[in-house]
Amino acid sequence: MMLNAITSNITPQRFTLEEAELFQDKIEGKIEFMDGLIIPKEGENPISSEIILYVLSEQFNLNSFQTQFDMPKSSYDHKKILGSLASLIYQEVNLSQYYPYVNDIEISRKYMGYFYVPDLAITVASNEIYDDNGHLTNPKSIIEILSPSTQKKDRTEKKAYYQSLESLEEYLLISQDTYKIEQFLRKGKTDWILKVYDSADQTCVMTVGVKLKLSDVYQNTNWFKNLSKK
Repeated sequence: MMLNAITSNITPQRFTLEEAELFQDKIEGKIEFMDGLIIPKEGENPISSEIILYVLSEQFNLNSFQTQFDMPKSSYDHKKILGSLASLIYQEVNLSQYYPYVNDIEISRKYMGYFYVPDLAITVASNEIYDDNGHLTNPKSIIEILSPSTQKKDRTEKKAYYQSLESLEEYLLISQDTYKIEQFLRKGKTDWILKVYDSADQTCVMTVGVKLKLSDVYQNTNWFKNLSKK
């Protein structure tokens, strides 16, 4: 039986950035780190202190961990949307000018001791800046795909954190189960404007020049395929 690795009502222990990095390396998975808490990328609640201490211990066994503990995972439609986004962006973006990272780059503000892992981030290829821990500090565009387990985090602390990065020009939130892209665009130093796209024939034009037609973004999801059969 799979055991839930997520903290319930118990006050979680705080860990260091170095311990969070080691935890991520040992489980061979993606986590995020905020205010001393280690959080699954696909969840909102911290991982239990007992599980973290076990992973950091000399007794840790990866096979045992993977069979005994149930870490939150992305859904089928989440994976399909991310795949479509990656394909569209790689087809259209000027790779000599911009570079996309799909689900594999930590974003951090220098000296803050936090990091998040967006579903997709785009950088200016000739001007990537990393902190001492190898975390990217100057993304140009960030995309998160919303899910029930992450949408609160994506709309609140992650949104505020990303928008505090001076380099960021746009933040996209993409709904998973309906046509909807929310595009937050920087206007000046601290102000942002919101554009909402919510029909199949609309196209969201990103700051890097990529055109995301909603029917293309959602074409491989289960609900889109079911609509197409009607």
